[in-house]
Amino acid sequence: MQFWRCSTVVIPLYCALVLVTVACAGEYNEQSTAADTLRLDAGTDDSTGNSPDNRSTIDDRRAQFLQIRDEPTALLELVCEGDLFPGADIDSVVLYSNPSLSAVRSYLEDCSWGPKGDFCPTNSGSGSKGAEGKKDGNAFQGFTSLNGGVLVCKWSDDVFLELGNIIRIIEVGPADQLEQFQVRACKDQAGDNCGEWQTGTASQLTFPAGTILP
Repeated sequence: MQFWRCSTVVIPLYCALVLVTVACAGEYNEQSTAADTLRLDAGTDDSTGNSPDNRSTIDDRRAQFLQIRDEPTALLELVCEGDLFPGADIDSVVLYSNPSLSAVRSYLEDCSWGPKGDFCPTNSGSGSKGAEGKKDGNAFQGFTSLNGGVLVCKWSDDVFLELGNIIRIIEVGPADQLEQFQVRACKDQAGDNCGEWQTGTASQLTFPAGTILP
């Protein structure tokens, strides 16, 4: 993500970040979180998702780890020259209890690379810890530029992502320069038991748990 270029003049990084804007989803698309969708997500017709016959299935579909990577096709189109923050720039990920996005359960912690990205030779946002904790899209608080790497994090406070939950990914950068990324949930840090990769864009930064859980 090219934050620092103003006309033809290259300005210092600490000034460039003033130009950063935030691109996070507005109100979540209600069509994606309708009651029937959540019942399907939970594997039951009981709106609470807690019917005894389905409790074991619901318990099985939970995950403590999250992986984020650049969308492979978009990565191949990335131009490294003049880009200090290559790839999608992840500021934070919020785990909500339900589609109303009113109750926060957790944020990311213990983030690491698996593997670290090396698509471009320079990455000023290479710190894996930049996506941890509660943040609001303010680039001054730090973020992680993926640069072709896979960011692996766990949920804080030993929380597990469960069916019925929603996650929202906050990506920073000029609105017209946001790169696509992909996200999936995993039961293990090594990534041996994970859900399907789902692609995020400027208009799709929220995901029901059932779409990314294994």
